[in-house]
Amino acid sequence: MIIDPYFDPDYSQVPYTFNFMPATTTYLDTPVIPVAAFVGYPNRALDVEPADGTPVIFSVNGPEGGPIVCTDGGTITITSVSSKLVPNPDYVPDDPCNPELITRDFGFGTEEG
Repeated sequence: MIIDPYFDPDYSQVPYTFNFMPATTTYLDTPVIPVAAFVGYPNRALDVEPADGTPVIFSVNGPEGGPIVCTDGGTITITSVSSKLVPNPDYVPDDPCNPELITRDFGFGTEEG
């Protein structure tokens, strides 16, 4: 499989059906429509990821394997997302020192509880 390097999911991909008939002219208007709030450079994409240092839950597990405790004194384990690569909201393609992805910490901090 070859991945298109110019593919941008922020633009629409609409399948059109047209009548193709002999001896007729069909005027096709197939616009490419942005479907995101701010599409393309220099109008960087919106930063929709949580801020660095925001705790984000990855999973919750109890004694039965799910996020439920049915007995007194039962314990659940809450796991954070920890560090995650997210799109850099300040990414500029012309700057080689500016990474496309940055790491944000979505952990619960250093203290266990």
